[in-house]
This record gives sequence, C-alpha cells and structure tokens, in this order.
Amino acid sequence: MNVCRSGRRVAGSLATGMTVSGLMGVLLLGASLSGCDNTLDPLQVSYIAIVSQVDDPSTIGSDARVQYHIRELSGTIPFDTIIHASPFDTIIVRVEPATYSVTLENFPSYCSLRYGSRQDLYVAPGTNTTIARYFATCASLLTIYTYTDGLLPDPEFVYRLTASGGTEQLGVVAANDTVHFDHLSSDTYRVELDHVSANCVVVSDGGKLQGIAVDSTGGAVANFRVVCSDPAQRPQVLSFHGTYHDGAGAFSLRAEDPDGNIERYAWDLTDCHGYSMLPGGAKLRRGLTSGRTAGIDTITIAAAFEVGLPDAVVQSGCMSVRVMDEYGNTTPVIEQPLNRAVGQPPVATSFNASLQGTALLRTSLATADPDGDYSGVFAEALLRDGILGPTDGEPDLGIYNTAGYVDNVLPDLVLGSRFQYYDIYAVIVFLIDANGNFTRLEDTDVFQ
Repeated sequence: MNVCRSGRRVAGSLATGMTVSGLMGVLLLGASLSGCDNTLDPLQVSYIAIVSQVDDPSTIGSDARVQYHIRELSGTIPFDTIIHASPFDTIIVRVEPATYSVTLENFPSYCSLRYGSRQDLYVAPGTNTTIARYFATCASLLTIYTYTDGLLPDPEFVYRLTASGGTEQLGVVAANDTVHFDHLSSDTYRVELDHVSANCVVVSDGGKLQGIAVDSTGGAVANFRVVCSDPAQRPQVLSFHGTYHDGAGAFSLRAEDPDGNIERYAWDLTDCHGYSMLPGGAKLRRGLTSGRTAGIDTITIAAAFEVGLPDAVVQSGCMSVRVMDEYGNTTPVIEQPLNRAVGQPPVATSFNASLQGTALLRTSLATADPDGDYSGVFAEALLRDGILGPTDGEPDLGIYNTAGYVDNVLPDLVLGSRFQYYDIYAVIVFLIDANGNFTRLEDTDVFQ
C-alpha cells in the first residue's frame, strides 16, 4: 500500500464500503493522488476513524445523512475534504501524520452532541488509527407511546397525526410500542389514537386526543395509556354527580360490578376535554373491598377532596371519575360539567367531635336535607404535621374511609397507636346529596 504526498486538495471520493454488525457501515476514503514524491512502508500508514454513537438509534430515520468535514490544521498538508454518510456509518480515512480537525455537520437538530461537533486530532508518526468519537443523545421531534395493560388487551391501534393546516398522517402502532416522527415542521399537532377496542379505555390526559407542540429541538411526546377490561367482569357507573366550592369538590356515585369486587376509584377536575386541572393529575383512592362496600354488587360512594384551587378557575371545568375492580377492570371515564348542580345541600342539625379521655375520639352527627336526596357523609381528621407523612409545614389530613358513610354513624377513632389525642386539630365532615351538593363542617375543639 502506497501513501503519497500531494500539493493539491483531496477530492473526498468514497472508495469502498462494507457492512459490519448489521447496523454500522464502514466507509474507507482513499486519497486520489498523483505526482508522489515518496513512498511509505505499509506499517507507517495512518488512518482517522470516525465513529458516531446514538443513545437511541430508533430516533433517527434510516434515510438520515450527516456530513463530516476533515481538514489538516497546520496548512503543511493540503488535506480538506467533506464526507457524506449515514450517522451509523464508521468512516475510515487514510491520512499522513499531522494535526486534523473533524467537524460533524447536518446532524439532526433534535440531537445533542455530548462533546460538541468539532474534535481536533493529532495523528503521530508511526501510529495506525486515531479515533474521533461522537456521542449523541437524540429525542425525536415527536414520539407516540402506547402503554397498554389490563385484561384482553387491544393488540394495536391506529394513530392520526394532523397539522394545524389539516395535513394528516395515518399509521398503525402496536400496544406497548412507540412511533417516532423525525420529519415534521414546527407546528401544533393533533394526535389521536383511534380504533381502540370497546373493552379498552384511554385513561391518559386528554383521552384519545392530545394537542402537542413540536419544534426543531425535538422531545415532544404523546403518551397514551390504555387500560383494557374483560367485558363480562368490568364495573359500571350507574350515576355520578358532583360540585365544587370553597376549594373542595364532593360527589355522589353509584356503581355496580357483577363480581362484587369494586376496589378503587380515580377522581379528577378537568377542562372538560380530559385534561386534568390538578397538580399531579387524577387522585386515586383504594380500599372499597373492605368495610361497608365489601363484596356487594351495587355500591354508593359519598366522597370529597380538598384541593385548594380557586373556585373561579374550576367552575367552568368538569369533574370526572372512573371505577376499577380488584383485577383492574375499569369503567369508562365519566366526565360531568360542574355548573349543573340541582337543589340545595344537606344541613347538620347537630355535629360534635369530642375526645373520650385519651383513648378515643367520638363524633356524633344528625342531618336534614331540604330535597330529601341525602347521599351520605365523608369524614376527615386534621392532624399534626408529620403524623401521616413527611413534615412539610402543613397539617396532615386523614380520611376515615374511601366510600364515606350513608347512615351518619361515624366510627370512633381509637387513639394511642399511630397518633395521640394531642395530635388532633379538628374533625371535618362533608354532607353530600345525590346531586353532589355538599356542606362542609369543621369542629376545631375536640375537647368539648
């Protein structure tokens, strides 16, 4: 093998190519030289190898092309060439000992190079191969994820991607799979998951339809979580009504399940298009397979959440719920506008929470309802900070149970294990009717 010095620019022609390991090609650049004034021993031939490694190769399309600009820096050797290749190719260039710069150009804009786009290399006399390595972290312009679980899961879905101008792309995506988009214009897109089986529910924010902003930096994500159920075993919501005021939401819910094993519910405040208004999203409560709701096929839930959002923000929104059994079978998401309250809330004719020595806390309650549609009472205890969770500067709030009580008979709280009598600040009750109207009461003096 002869390597010749030349007084002219190297043209940058690609001489040979071969494939290794299925993904990475090796391209060898041979200098097209004439007028050689010396000949080197083969053992003295030197090369620059250029290797690019991508953290997630699937984020880059198979048709992507990049550009490597290689030039000798001192000017003593007229070597200045540009090579076009796939990001997954390994480039091997025959050179003479000198100092070179290698610049990676036209790499996808949604990728970041850990050590920058330019590397300077010194090829010492008598060395064989000097390597320039590029490490890229890439996030596709847009990625669709389809997280799917439950019973009888849907094997695949149809996605519809629509740009603001109406241009559409359709395709099929399997359950628990991803689709990458790397040739999109910066725009706001509608991403819709369609052809979802009737036994499956899209429970992620926005349901089947999401609005996603895409720009040249990449990283836009549409997450779809799909929960599937056995149609013969899934629960069903019979009625659901709720209202919101004074920073709290309450609801009355009736649901049935053929197996009598309803176990939990997820509650949320939304924009009426499936997007949660709550920090952290929907609230999940478990425990319906014990207490008064255990083992029965039709249950009534009277429950409340104190979330602290301003009433003006929430009143134009919706309240939503879905109910699940202990195997994960789920109802559809039921979403109701909050401005449809009917009737008047229940009232208390008597209410008192009092300590019985230091052993227990007893609460007595009697109610009346102007409309005769009383549903039940939901009870909470306000406790010293750090009793139920980490210390955060705010009192802890513990609920008596998940389903509430339909007979106004609240159980005694036995003291002395997890918390003591001096840890209790107040007892709070929500009186709720079948239309979701509620009255919140708080007894802050448990010593009387």
